[in-house]
Amino acid sequence: MNERVAKLVAGLGSEAVFVHEPRAIEGAQLEATLRPKSGAALAAALRLLSEQALPALVRGGGTRLATANAPCRARVLLETGALAEPAEIDTDDGVARFAAGAKLSTLRDALVGSGWELPLDPPGAGTTLGGALAAAAQGPRFAALRDV
Repeated sequence: MNERVAKLVAGLGSEAVFVHEPRAIEGAQLEATLRPKSGAALAAALRLLSEQALPALVRGGGTRLATANAPCRARVLLETGALAEPAEIDTDDGVARFAAGAKLSTLRDALVGSGWELPLDPPGAGTTLGGALAAAAQGPRFAALRDV
């Protein structure tokens, strides 16, 4: 295992890191997968990645990896799917708080009957909010994400 990856694993502990045999994804040879379950755990992971100067491949639902420019030097996969706390919706003010790892299908379901609609419809059953925003993915019914 790469020395920098070993330091990352030691810093985060086995609860948030899954160490595995190297696997190739989009040209990167990944030795470990980070699965933070909270914003604080994500912040700790990002801090340690920075301290170790360790590039990471970030994956939400994994539906758009082929359209990105993957960092070939990445040795760690950072999965955001566990960052999917329950939605907070205030229909009176028209404000909603969703986590980056939340699937768009789950967000649509949360808004049913509220009088509000999620203005995102990129394709892919596993598409997450964070992934849709990161990829600027859009579907046929709404404006480009940067215009929403």
